[in-house]
Amino acid sequence: MSFDGFMVVPLTVFNLAAGSVDRYDNEVPTFDAGTSVMGWVAPSAVNENTVDRETRLSEFDVALQPDVVVDATSRIEYEGRTHEVIGRPREARTPLGVHHLELVMRVVEG
Repeated sequence: MSFDGFMVVPLTVFNLAAGSVDRYDNEVPTFDAGTSVMGWVAPSAVNENTVDRETRLSEFDVALQPDVVVDATSRIEYEGRTHEVIGRPREARTPLGVHHLELVMRVVEG
């Protein structure tokens, strides 16, 4: 099976666009319309905090094709939820160049 055969999960990647401002003239993050891509997603960590408020933090390892535009400020929609990218995506390299991108994304609920 080729690497493309592992890219079976539909995702939408949203990147920061030119910002807008709120009524106090503070810059507000604005995202583009999003780009549909196929990727590979696997759960990597789940934490639950019941102190102060009940929250669940879920993290996922993600692999994407090397030509996908994504960075630490991007958002990724997966299974109907919007996740934030944690840190800068890493390039997985071979002697021929970048093979794919790896990143961690998370969603906080509660």
